[in-house]
Amino acid sequence: MPGITAYVGFNEIGAPKKGEYVFVSAASGAIGQIVGQLAKLAGCYVVGSAGSKEKVMGIVDRLFVMIFDYLNENCKEELEVVQRQYPFETLKYLRNTLRLRYEEGIQMLKEAGAEIDPYKKLNTVVERKLGQLILEKYGTEFYMLHRCPLAARSFYTMPCYDDIKYLGCF
Repeated sequence: MPGITAYVGFNEIGAPKKGEYVFVSAASGAIGQIVGQLAKLAGCYVVGSAGSKEKVMGIVDRLFVMIFDYLNENCKEELEVVQRQYPFETLKYLRNTLRLRYEEGIQMLKEAGAEIDPYKKLNTVVERKLGQLILEKYGTEFYMLHRCPLAARSFYTMPCYDDIKYLGCF
C-alpha cells in the first residue's frame, strides 16, 4: 500500500513539475521515503522532515549503509584499482549502525586511560583513539556519536531539548 499511496499522492494529487520544490512531511516513513524518491526522479528539489533526531539518524544510517553496500557490490574493479595505488582495508560497518552518546564515548576513552574533559570537543588524536576502541569492542569503523557537548557547538546546531549542556546533533 505505501507504494500505491505515494504514487497516487505524488503523481495524481500533487503532480509537481521538474524544478519545483517538494516538501515531504514524515520523510522517514514508508510513504515519505517513496515520495522523496519519486520527486527526485521527476527532477524536483526535495526537502524532507522527520519527527525526531532518532528518525533522522535512522535515515542517515540507512543512506550510508546503502552507499557502502553499493560500492562493495558494484564497484569491485574500481576499488581494486584504487587499492593497488593506495592500499586500504575494506571498511568494517554494521547493518544497523552503532549509535553512542557522547558520554559513552568519553567513558570508553577514560577506561582506556585518557584524561579528557567531558564537555570539550574531541581533538583528532582522541577521535582516532575512540575509533580504535570502538573497532576493537564493536567491530565497526562507522558509527554515530551524538549528544556532543555544547562547547563543541557549530553554528548550525541547537542544544538538546532535555539537557542544554549537550547538542542535538550527531
